[in-house]
Amino acid sequence: IHISEADSSVYAGLRWYSDIPSPVSGMYKSSYRGDSWTHYPFDTGDDHLIIWDIAEDIVDGVLFVGAELSPHSDPWDEPLLRSFDGGVTWERIAPPLHVQILRFEVHPETNDLYYTPESFALFRSSDHGDTYTQLGHRFLLDFLIDPFSTNRIYGGESTFGSWIGGVWASTDTGSTLAPVGLQGTSIGQVRLNGTGSRIYATNIDGFIWVAPVPFPRTLDVWPDGRGLYPTIQAAVDDANPGDTVMLHFGVFAGAGNRDVTVDESVVIRSVSGDPDSVAIDCGGLSRAFHVVGGDAATQFIGLTIRDGLAKGSGTDNQGGAVLLEDGADGPLFSHCVFTNNVAGGHGGAVNGGSQGTPVFEHCRFESNQSGSWGGAFSGGYGTASCSPTFTSCVFEGNQALDGGGGGLYLAMNSLGTAHLDSCVFRSNAALMGGAAFISDGALTISQSTCAADTAGTGSELYLNLGTPVIENTIVAFGSGGRGVHCQGGAAPVLSGCDVYGNQGGDWIACLYGQESVNDNFSLDPLFCDLAAGDLTLQFVSSPCLPENNGAGLLVGALGAGCQLSAAVDPGIATGSPPMSLEVYPNPFNPRTTIRYTASVEGPVEIAVYDLAGRLIRTLVDGEEHSGRRSAVWDGRDEDGRAVAGGIYLCRLNSADGIFSRKLVLLR
Repeated sequence: IHISEADSSVYAGLRWYSDIPSPVSGMYKSSYRGDSWTHYPFDTGDDHLIIWDIAEDIVDGVLFVGAELSPHSDPWDEPLLRSFDGGVTWERIAPPLHVQILRFEVHPETNDLYYTPESFALFRSSDHGDTYTQLGHRFLLDFLIDPFSTNRIYGGESTFGSWIGGVWASTDTGSTLAPVGLQGTSIGQVRLNGTGSRIYATNIDGFIWVAPVPFPRTLDVWPDGRGLYPTIQAAVDDANPGDTVMLHFGVFAGAGNRDVTVDESVVIRSVSGDPDSVAIDCGGLSRAFHVVGGDAATQFIGLTIRDGLAKGSGTDNQGGAVLLEDGADGPLFSHCVFTNNVAGGHGGAVNGGSQGTPVFEHCRFESNQSGSWGGAFSGGYGTASCSPTFTSCVFEGNQALDGGGGGLYLAMNSLGTAHLDSCVFRSNAALMGGAAFISDGALTISQSTCAADTAGTGSELYLNLGTPVIENTIVAFGSGGRGVHCQGGAAPVLSGCDVYGNQGGDWIACLYGQESVNDNFSLDPLFCDLAAGDLTLQFVSSPCLPENNGAGLLVGALGAGCQLSAAVDPGIATGSPPMSLEVYPNPFNPRTTIRYTASVEGPVEIAVYDLAGRLIRTLVDGEEHSGRRSAVWDGRDEDGRAVAGGIYLCRLNSADGIFSRKLVLLR
C-alpha cells in the first residue's frame, strides 16, 4: 500500500504467487479513499509478480514498484517498474544485480531514489533508476531515511550466511553504515516513532525491540507553540540523553513552559546563547525548572529566568527559579540571568540540593530574594554537601531576609568543595554574610570582588569552620559588621587581597596579622563608580591593578575601566557640572546605560571600541548643550550584529576632553 503525498491517492500492489490463479498483474489505484478502484496493468510482459514495495517522487511525479517474479526466471531478471503518469502506463528497468527490490524510499530533500535489493548492498539513483551507485555493503532487509535528520539512514540486517544482523545506521546518507544494536538478530523491519526519538525493530522470532535513537537530536520549541513541540516540557519529555531542546527567540510563559521537570541529561538553550533572546517568565506562579535527574551533561545555556516563585512546604519552598533535587549531579548553567525570583525558604533563585556539583559560568543573579538562606543561591544541608563552582558570575541586589548569604549560602561537610573565581558581589543583604555565608569544606575564592554588601555580622563574608583560601580578592565598603566574620574556628588564609573600608573593621579578628603579609594590603581600591555599580578600577592609580601591588597580579574580578586622558578646564564657571562618564551596570548583559555630562556646549562623540582599537559602534555624534545625558549600548555593532563577550572601551570625546571607561560584556 502507498498513499500519495501529492494528491492522497491510494495505490495497492497485490502479491500473486504462481500456484494462485491471477488476473493480469498491475497496480490498483483509488482516488476516493478506497471506495472504488481502477486497475492499471503493468503492460511490461511480466505476470505472476510479487509486489514488495511502492515509492513515489512527488516532485517529478514518478512511481516506482519493486517486484519479484514467481516463479523466478533463469537467470534471474526481476523487474523494477516505473511510471511517469500516475500508474496508467509502466516501463521495466533493470535493478541492481537483477534481483528483486525489497524496499524503496525517495529522499525528501534530494529526491534521490534509495533502494535495497535482496542482496548485499544499499543503492542510490539520481536519475529515477536508470543508473545507480552502490553505498553501504550490508544485507539489509529494510531501511528508512530519518525525516527529522535526512542525512541519517537506519537499516535492519539479515543474519543470512556470514552477515551479523542487527540495526545499522548511517550519518552520511548511506555512504557508510555502522552497527548500533541487536547484532546477532535478523531484523526484518525498522521504523521511527512520530517524533524521531525512538527506533523500533522487528525480528523473525516475533519480537519487537525499541530503543532511543543513537544520535543526539535538536528539538525546536517556539514561544507561540508552533512546531512539533508546543511547550518546553513536551520537548523535554521526548528528549533522549544528549539531546538539545532549542528555544527560539521570545518569551516562554504558561503551563508547560514553567515548572518543567528535567530527568534526563539534556541541553536546554537559546538559539543564540544570549540570555536577552529568550526569557522564561514564571509570572510569579511557580519556578522554571525542577531538575530531578541527569548529570554534568545537563546544561542550561543563554536563558533569562524571571519572576519565579517557590512557596509551600519542604522543597516546594526552595529554589525560586530552579530546584536541583538531591542526587542530581551537575548541571551546568552558562550565560544565564536569574532576576526577580522569590523562594519562601532557601535559594531565592537556585537551590542546589545537598549532593550535587552545579557549575555556573558567566551568570548573573540580580534582585532575587529568599525567606531564609541564600538570596540568590543556596546549597547543602546538615551533614550533606553541595559542591558548586562559580566562574565570572555577578550577584547584585539579592537578599536573604531571615538568614545568611545575601548572594550565596553554602553549607558543606568536610568533603565538600566550592570554587568562586572572578565573581562580583555588590549590594546584596542578609543578617549574616552580606555577600556570602559559607560553612566548612574546601573553599577557594580567587580574583573576586565583594563590595557594598550589607549584613550585621560579616558585612561581606561569613565563614564557618574550615580553612578557606582567599586569593587576589577585594573585600571593601561592607555595611554593618566587619568585612570578614569567622565562626567555629574558621581560619581563612588570604594572599594578595585588599580588605578596606568595611564598617565593622578590616584586618581584625580572624584576619588579624595577615595585613601586609602575603602581599595583602588595605587601600581604597578606587572603583570607577561604586555608587553606580561600576566596580572596574581607575587607571592608572588603583592599587589593585597589577602594576601597583606587590603581587603583580590583578586584585578583584574587574580590571581598569576608566581613565581621564585630558584634564577638565579649571576655568569652568562655578555651578557647571564637571565632565563625567558613568556606566551601569558593568559588567552587563545584554545592555548597559552610559551616563555622561558635558560642562560646555559643543560636539560630543561617544563610541565603543574593541581592545584592538577597531570601532564597534558610535552611540552619540553631534552638537549638544551642557548637562547630563545618557545613551544605551545593546552589545551590537553598527550592523546590528551581537558582538562577542569580552572587554570593550567606551570613549567620550567632547570639548572638555577625552574620557574613557572599560565595558565588560558577559555572554
